[in-house]
Amino acid sequence: MGFVITLLIAIIIAYIIFEVRMGSPILFILDCIDIYRFKRHKEFKYTYLNQCTPSLTIEEENVLKQKFTYYNSLSRDKQLIFGYRIKRFLEDKNFIGMEELEVVSEMQLLIAATAVKLTFGLRYYTYDCFHTFRIYPSQFYSRLVNSYMYGGASISGVMSLAWDNFLHGFETTVDNINLGFHEFAHALIISQQNDVTIPSFKLYTADYDFEVEYAKGVMANDDFFREYAFTNDMEFFAVAVEHFFENPVTLREKLPNLYLCLAKMLLQDPAGNTPMSRYRTSLNGKMWVLRPQDENTL
Repeated sequence: MGFVITLLIAIIIAYIIFEVRMGSPILFILDCIDIYRFKRHKEFKYTYLNQCTPSLTIEEENVLKQKFTYYNSLSRDKQLIFGYRIKRFLEDKNFIGMEELEVVSEMQLLIAATAVKLTFGLRYYTYDCFHTFRIYPSQFYSRLVNSYMYGGASISGVMSLAWDNFLHGFETTVDNINLGFHEFAHALIISQQNDVTIPSFKLYTADYDFEVEYAKGVMANDDFFREYAFTNDMEFFAVAVEHFFENPVTLREKLPNLYLCLAKMLLQDPAGNTPMSRYRTSLNGKMWVLRPQDENTL
């Protein structure tokens, strides 16, 4: 009995050391506490969710249900968490209408919902490095790059979006183009460059980089990825994220290992039922592992 207890303690210590190296020892401990409380107290789940304040208003929920259909696919529990994250995201963000465009609350809500969807599997979702969002009516001219643009995310913490193109990304979901996903994918990389630790990114970046080189070779003569993806590594990641959310099944069929890397980095599986040896999410403070019958196939 003593040996078993000693072994368990050694395993726990080893795992905590691993989490320390990943930059999240406290989060691991909180996960363990949450799992225990979920198991011991059936009502804790609802107590936890009731503490998700501030929450969305009825009007805000109606906007999401009508214009952000992903929200409808969530269970009520996750809708509460999704709404809470939206409110937290908006707390310190500044939205500026450009070229006489009036910024209304619906615009802020949809931009925040896009940011939260991209990071819904992660603990990091507030994009603290970004403080200002400039919203243009349509395509705009950037003196910085001396060209017309639909969007941009800068290391200074400013994101620019062409509103008509932003909306088009959610109105048309079959072209693998979504300005919101694209720019917030850039924002995640920029956040990493600004010393924000996202453990899953840190763990799987090397695998992702390897798969990107393979994918570039495979996709060189395939029009599945638009040509813009091959501009540089930042653009490839952003375009890959667009495909990951808009056309996940096809991405998994064409580039299964790249899809798997993105799934593990973002801790989401939009294609569904993807075999992964370790799939962790912080939603509801729970942790679980999918154990497929054959982990060698997708």
